[in-house]
Amino acid sequence: MTQSNVLFASPQNFLQNHVFNDYFRKWVFLGVLIGIVAGVGAIVFFVAIDASTWLFLEQIVGLTPPGPAGEGGSTVVTAATHKWLLPLVVALGGLISGLIVFTLAPEAEGHGTDAAIEAFHQKGGRIRSRIPFIKLVASAVTIGSGGSAGREGPTAQIAAGFGSWLGDVFHLSPADRRTALAVGVGAGIGAIFKAPLGGAILSAEILYIRDFELEALIPGFIASVIGYTIFGAYSGWDPVFGEGLGLNFHNPENLIGFALLGVVCGIMGILYVRVFYGTQRVFHGIPVPPHVKPMIAGLLVGGIALFYPEVLSMGYGWLQLAIEGNTQALAVHTMLALVLLKILATSLTIGSGGSGGVFAPGLFIGGMVGGAMWGVMDGMVPWIPDTPAPYVIVGMVALFGGVAKAPIAVILMVAEMTNEFSMIIPAMLAVTIAYLITSDTRIYSSQVETRANSPAHRNEYLVPLIQTVSVADAMRTEIISASPDDTVADAEERMLRHGVRGLPVLENHRLVGMFTGSDALRAARDGKTTVGDAMTTKLEVAYPADSIHIALRRMSQAGISRLPVVDRGNETQLLGMIATRDVASALDGQLAMLANNPLAQQMDSGFDPFGSLPVTEAMTTDFDTFPADTPARQVIERLTATGSHAALLVDEDGYLQGVVTLGDVDHALGQDLTQPVAAAASTKMIVARPTQSLAEALSEPGAELVRQLPVVEGPRGRMKPIGLLRRGDVLGAYLRARDRQATITRRMLARSGISEDDLVTIDVSVHTDDPLAGRTLAQLGLPQDAVVTSLVRQGKAMIPRGHVSLQPGDQVQITTRVSARELVLHQVTSNGSNGAAGANGNTPEDV
Repeated sequence: MTQSNVLFASPQNFLQNHVFNDYFRKWVFLGVLIGIVAGVGAIVFFVAIDASTWLFLEQIVGLTPPGPAGEGGSTVVTAATHKWLLPLVVALGGLISGLIVFTLAPEAEGHGTDAAIEAFHQKGGRIRSRIPFIKLVASAVTIGSGGSAGREGPTAQIAAGFGSWLGDVFHLSPADRRTALAVGVGAGIGAIFKAPLGGAILSAEILYIRDFELEALIPGFIASVIGYTIFGAYSGWDPVFGEGLGLNFHNPENLIGFALLGVVCGIMGILYVRVFYGTQRVFHGIPVPPHVKPMIAGLLVGGIALFYPEVLSMGYGWLQLAIEGNTQALAVHTMLALVLLKILATSLTIGSGGSGGVFAPGLFIGGMVGGAMWGVMDGMVPWIPDTPAPYVIVGMVALFGGVAKAPIAVILMVAEMTNEFSMIIPAMLAVTIAYLITSDTRIYSSQVETRANSPAHRNEYLVPLIQTVSVADAMRTEIISASPDDTVADAEERMLRHGVRGLPVLENHRLVGMFTGSDALRAARDGKTTVGDAMTTKLEVAYPADSIHIALRRMSQAGISRLPVVDRGNETQLLGMIATRDVASALDGQLAMLANNPLAQQMDSGFDPFGSLPVTEAMTTDFDTFPADTPARQVIERLTATGSHAALLVDEDGYLQGVVTLGDVDHALGQDLTQPVAAAASTKMIVARPTQSLAEALSEPGAELVRQLPVVEGPRGRMKPIGLLRRGDVLGAYLRARDRQATITRRMLARSGISEDDLVTIDVSVHTDDPLAGRTLAQLGLPQDAVVTSLVRQGKAMIPRGHVSLQPGDQVQITTRVSARELVLHQVTSNGSNGAAGANGNTPEDV
């Protein structure tokens, strides 16, 4: 929210009016700032790692690890003078790192790049300001003490965190905040690896499995150049692995070997990811304090290092030796062993909750795969190069490019790091093969398939879809109906058995009414016994050619959750039924087709998502307020710069006075934009409350005609705005809720060993007259194979403990095995739920 006293401060006003309202000026300005922080952050982290390495390994253990040529490192291999201290030192580093992370910011555990990707997709591009500093210190300790991790994650989080902070300072739109974060990721990594081109591409490629964030590309170029320049001025301009060996690709027969290398790297990449996340699951289940787990892992890594010290830290010095073909230091059997041991050491270090990146270990593993493969084939086949360097370099690209799902960026980064651009052709072949073999296996678990799968972009797909998908595409044609002569008891039992909350009433195949749970309650009160006496005859209907947007609007206006679909020329001819759940299912299916997601399935639930989701789930808090006397021109410039459609007018105490849109200004003021914007504002406002459900908010009289509703607190006349509810956000909120539930279910599956195909979810709404109200969750008597995974009360999620008593309006979600489904339904319905429970046939989605 932009406070008026901040918005119109002189520097801020200048930036908004002269910088941020122009794409080029905005991203040059922001890109330069992000690049400066990326470069300075890379220097600070580089120095911190050197200092930590000097303290832990050189001074205590007496071990000086070899370093890459471009960073002034020595490739002379020396033995540790106090080798026996290695397990203790690595364990000490793990303990210190664990204490720092789990005391100050538990979300900083693991590899930082993945956290930044998650912030982009799931958190609106927001990273807590303390995270970059904590990540820097914890990772420097982890790497410096010998933990097997890389330096790219912390560097990425430093610049990405700064990009997020810029979003707060300059009140950037959510889209610009996310772009700034992505630009920071690429600039930070590009700076510390002295690979600005690859870093810029990485900012656009790393977020998705099969897509690009093109908005980050041009700003990424600017920030990466600045970051690289600053870091290069400090550390020197040589590539990380020196000036290269002058390799050339001129023999097409060599591509056979590189293709085989791609196959092997793809297989080893799958092993890397599976061992990594398998180790993470094991450590999550160890019943010890979280800060102790990195210490345990450090002890094990130090034990490996007693025999193979090459697994310690980043390992770039050993990669340098492999590129140079030093077979004395790295024999073939040593490299073969290091492939597996580095996978294990990295999985232990980071999977236990230690802090560091997975980029450097991935390059190390790929390089050793290439070097070992060259050693095995040397002298046996005619198309092998004379030196192992091409195989080491291409192996680095193929393995990590395949599992990082960023083949283009990794190709360019490795070429910049080794100064061997002639290897791009064989690298393209190998990484493509590895990418195809690894398929959806990825080291960054927060990546999503495409933009359509990202919560950050879903609204961009929902708005046109909701207007173009027809009712005919979403409606159900398998109709459960009643007749006027049926008893109310029979109709209630039918609704309960089929998990629906309303039945169309047919007489001689003609639609004559609707019978719902509410009708049943009124019938019991009024002593009516037949459906014909209790049914509703004044019907809201939909037509097959209507868009689902029109159908949803009619439901909102009438305050109902389902419509009969009838023939436009004969409204007594019933063609199908459409409910809010069907709207969501249709959009899910369309999004899945856009994203090529094979896991999406049609919903089969009586649960009304819009009736259970609170306004706070969908509203945006990123909006502008203006004093009523603000010149209209300033309001238009601000709305245009942020892509918003409406602004809120407030008095000096922050109370809402009116709403103005671009259309209002154009209609009321024409070309005279010097007038106060209040002259064009509407003061008869339809508002939403944060405690309302989305269905309630959208069914407010007149709300169907408004594109966005102010969300307010306080009584009429003294309402303070706290957000905006935009129509495009409503279904987005539903899909985000499903994303969260899918995550909970996946975690449950991972810990219990249950197959995805063996799960269903059941949604229960507690109504005023339900005997369920007042019962505790423990009193539901659920079977052992069932667990309450969600409890929402008045828009707020509660921890579903056994002693919690159910109240009217509660929304409960239960996950259980398919075999226990009927028993769970019986336990819920026998306690008196008014037909609100229904089984959801969805299997968990990979979101």
